[in-house]
Amino acid sequence: MARDRGQPPRTDRTTVILAVRDENDNVPVVEIRKIGRIPVRDGAALVPENVLVDTPVALVQVSDRDQGENGAVTCTVVGDVPFTLKPAGETALPPLPADEAFDRNKKKYFLHTSALLDYETTKEYSVTIVAVDSGSPSLSSNSSLMVRVVDINDHAPTFAQSVVEVHFAENNSPGERVVTVVATDADSGKNAEIAYTLDPAGNGPFYIDADNGDIRATGVLDREQRERYELRVIAKDKGTPSLQGSATVVVQVTDRNDNAPKFVQEIFTFYVKENLLANSPVGMVTVTDADEGENAELSLFVEMDGVDEKKAGEKAEGEDGEKEQEEVFSIENNTGTIFSSASFDREKLSTYTFRVRAVDGGEPRKTATATVSLFVTDENDNAPSITSPANESYTLLPPASSARTIVRTVTAIDSDTGPNADLRYALVGGNPFRLFEIGHTNGVITLAEPLERRHRGLHRLVVRVNDSGAPSLCATALVHVFINESLANATLVDAQVARSLMAPLSLDIAGDPDSERALGKQRLSVAIGVLAGAAAVILVILLVVTARQCGAQGKNGYEAGKKEPEEDFFSPPGAQPQAGRGRGSDRGRKPRRDKRNGSGWQCSCRRRKVGQVTLQWHRHSQWAASPRQRRR
Repeated sequence: MARDRGQPPRTDRTTVILAVRDENDNVPVVEIRKIGRIPVRDGAALVPENVLVDTPVALVQVSDRDQGENGAVTCTVVGDVPFTLKPAGETALPPLPADEAFDRNKKKYFLHTSALLDYETTKEYSVTIVAVDSGSPSLSSNSSLMVRVVDINDHAPTFAQSVVEVHFAENNSPGERVVTVVATDADSGKNAEIAYTLDPAGNGPFYIDADNGDIRATGVLDREQRERYELRVIAKDKGTPSLQGSATVVVQVTDRNDNAPKFVQEIFTFYVKENLLANSPVGMVTVTDADEGENAELSLFVEMDGVDEKKAGEKAEGEDGEKEQEEVFSIENNTGTIFSSASFDREKLSTYTFRVRAVDGGEPRKTATATVSLFVTDENDNAPSITSPANESYTLLPPASSARTIVRTVTAIDSDTGPNADLRYALVGGNPFRLFEIGHTNGVITLAEPLERRHRGLHRLVVRVNDSGAPSLCATALVHVFINESLANATLVDAQVARSLMAPLSLDIAGDPDSERALGKQRLSVAIGVLAGAAAVILVILLVVTARQCGAQGKNGYEAGKKEPEEDFFSPPGAQPQAGRGRGSDRGRKPRRDKRNGSGWQCSCRRRKVGQVTLQWHRHSQWAASPRQRRR
């Protein structure tokens, strides 16, 4: 206002506007305020880890008392944190009075999450917000917000291995620990507290400690009953909602040598044929062991128990005999096959009894034994043997004996057995009159027909004894029966029996003298044949000699009509020939032959005794011989 000094003073007014130029003398102010959904405790914002990206967690308000460029503030989040600032949005405001000009420089921001939070990765963040004005020089300030990530039960318990295999020996003590399983949970607090359980669907004789995961056996395990258990372990946390994980525990029950070998039967019975080739299998035993591995590896041994039966009823005596028996049999470990090192002879030894011992390979070793009975079956390798009567014996049978009279019994034995020793008797010779018959099973010879006079004398019956084996074997017996009232001349009968033993079996000797006559005729036929052959040879020799003499007389000359003196061809050399009549020359004269025998020789046969023949030779022809011939 301007005023003069006149009277009246006069005044005038004018308005002077004083503009104060701002200096950048105020730093920006940063205020962080909570928002309703995010709690703040102890100056830290508690943000759940499961919040979505771009979730606001705090309100940030920035102001600067300066004006203009000095009051223009820029805010940023410093550091590598999953947060960012976003303007809260501005509304058009009417011009503010001068005292409110300060409010116009206030800016609001929301602090948002820029990525997913993970409590298990980072549990808290220190978020620093820096505000910088645009003055020159610029001024800045910062403020920090502690963000704590709140754990959410978002992780289930996990096991280091999904399948755990453990070996546990059988015959354990009840309550013995088998294995301990441990699960981990990445959460914290109650969310990480774990309780263990076993799936009831297949837990078997086991239980688990809910707090530490120790799996223990409730009873004694037996591998031979069950050797594998599969358990499902469930680990459940105590969060809300509760999460769980599982793992499989495989319990392999390992073996202990708690089972002895066991034969499928206590006594093995085998039947083998005699004359079996050496080193042939005779039987097989079966033995098992419920254990496994070395505990089930079996070694088999043969232990001779003695001999039950011998042909002569004797048993082996002494250590040498027992050792010899032990060496007869051997056994193969892998198959249990029993071999014999020698051939069997049932007639010498029909039954073998021995033990087979099985020993396992465990510690301590366990054993078992079984008895083996070996029966040697019969082969028809023995022919029947006649025990009575002797071939040289005979029986006196009175002629008055009636039919069905028992004459003699033939007995025989066979070392074989069964059908091979079932004997059959038959008359195969010496019964041309069908006087006798024999029981096919008992060998009893009986008289079948009444006796006649022509039946008297010695009868030789040929009895054949056959067994029922295949092929059948047989023996022959000679039964001599002398039919007569008495035995007056036993020497004669003995001689007849002796001759009967030399006669062929094809010849029937049935009564006397028929049998003697038949035998004499047979011998006579043989003698005549021999003598006839000898006579033929002598005749040929004589004819040759005569022919030579005739040739010599032709050379010396014969005188016609001159009679030659008769001379015995077999006379001694000193005999003198008779003088002949006629002309002195005998040259060319042929010798005369006896008209009764054209050959000049005669043979006659005279029977002296049965079977003896005497031959006599007679010369009926004579001829003249020259002195030279007589000298010859």
